[in-house]
Amino acid sequence: MPASMSAGERIRQEGLFAGTLGANPLGDILFVDSVNGVNGNDGQSRRFPKATLVNALANMVAGDTVVLAAGGSETVTATVAVSLARVNIICPVTNPESGYTITGAGSLNLMTVSAADVSIKGLRFQRTAGAGATAAGILTTAAADRLRVEKCSFDYTDLTSAWTNYGISLVDDLEDVEIVDCKFRDCHRGVFW
Repeated sequence: MPASMSAGERIRQEGLFAGTLGANPLGDILFVDSVNGVNGNDGQSRRFPKATLVNALANMVAGDTVVLAAGGSETVTATVAVSLARVNIICPVTNPESGYTITGAGSLNLMTVSAADVSIKGLRFQRTAGAGATAAGILTTAAADRLRVEKCSFDYTDLTSAWTNYGISLVDDLEDVEIVDCKFRDCHRGVFW
C-alpha cells in the first residue's frame, strides 16, 4: 500500500471497521496474527502480519496502533512492556473471551503500561496452572495517565494456589483512568488501586 495512504483508509482497505479503534490513530498501524504472521514481516497489512505483540511493540513509535487477530495467543515469560505514549492495542471483538490471549505463569505481571494515553481493547489475560503470586494482568506505573482498558478479560481460573492476583493494578497518582466493560475471573481483586 502507498505510504501516503491515511491510517483510516488503510483500515478500510484491510476490511476493518474504523470504529473498533476507539481512538483516532495518529501513526502507523501494525497487524499481528499469531497463526499466520512472521515477525520478520513489516506488519503493515493483514496479508503480512507480525507473529507477536511483543515484536510489534518493539517496532512501534509513539502514536502507533497494533491490531491483533481475534483468537490469537501469545505465551510470555517476561512482561509485555508498553512504554510508548498514545499507543492503541486492539483486538476488534465484541466478546473479550474470543480476543487475543496473553498467557503467563507465576509472579509475572503480564503487561506493564508506563506511558500516557494508552488504550487496550479486546485482550484476554490468562494465568496458567501453577503457583500464583501477587501479580497483575496489567500493571501500571505513575506515568500511565489516561489509560483506557476496554472489553478485556482477566482469567486466573487455572491457578492452583495463592489466590492473590489482580486483574489490573494501578499505582497512585494516575489521572483519568477508564476501565470499561471488562471481565474478571478468579482474581483476588479485579482492580487494585
